[in-house]
Amino acid sequence: MCENSAVTGSFLISRSGPEQRSQAGLAKRATSLRRHAAPMLKGRPTMLHGRMSMTQDELTMDPLFSIITPTFNCGPDAIDQTMRSVLSQDFDSLEFLIIDADSNDGTREWLSQVEDPRVMFSSEPDKGIYDGMNKGIDLARGRFLLFLGAGDILLPGALRQVSQRLPKTNRALVYGNVLWGGATYDGKFSKLKICEKNICHQAIFYGRDVFKTVGRYSLKYRILADWAFNIECFGNRLVTTRYVPITVAIYEGGGASDTNDAAFVADRRALLLTRLGRITYARYRLASRVSRLVARSRMTLSRLIHTQP
Repeated sequence: MCENSAVTGSFLISRSGPEQRSQAGLAKRATSLRRHAAPMLKGRPTMLHGRMSMTQDELTMDPLFSIITPTFNCGPDAIDQTMRSVLSQDFDSLEFLIIDADSNDGTREWLSQVEDPRVMFSSEPDKGIYDGMNKGIDLARGRFLLFLGAGDILLPGALRQVSQRLPKTNRALVYGNVLWGGATYDGKFSKLKICEKNICHQAIFYGRDVFKTVGRYSLKYRILADWAFNIECFGNRLVTTRYVPITVAIYEGGGASDTNDAAFVADRRALLLTRLGRITYARYRLASRVSRLVARSRMTLSRLIHTQP
């Protein structure tokens, strides 16, 4: 995921498609977008432009999936790579939202030329990656939300496969795997495992009611707010967590999420204790100690073997 920071600019929502179709549908769609965008618009006008190619029923029907990509100066090539992987899915009930932090690298101008009715973008200042993701949540109409970074690739057939395994409840966190550095990451998680490592958010489909129950991403954590959020989800009895053995995406890596988050590191113990409980935290600490002990023993044994005459 690229850098995301507060900059100056204006807000724009864009959709496109053929001009001659369904003016009544366009009006309904505009009303729907304004309603969903209201929390972030703060009185500024929503601008819809371009040609519409969807039928009136399609215009007014909420999709199953909202794919959200926050960006800042990621460049059109990276966004295009992700967009192509989303729009080429063999599953139609989707929308693709690009939440740009008013990039100055030509991203906004490039996005304004995109002519696909499933694509919507916004461009305005934000307070970082997770502020952009929170704005995407406010704009999304889908039943389940997936966050991809610019440059990430949604694998062919992923949406169709996941759609067949979704629970009936919208208060669910459904996750699979990603390809990261050529390896598959990282299987089924438990409360104990989420203490040690995070689920890659490119593999997670959040039911929209999860955000009503747990809240939004905390802007306190600049890089690892999604880990803090997932800890909250695993510790909340109202949220269903479900693993599906599907590789969802190729995670590009190399972005902001590969760096450290001092605020999260400082709060991690308290988060684990308060959200997952003392028993889970004690098991995690014990497992960590055993793991370190085994690693040290292996290193010692290796040195002894290599120093033998």
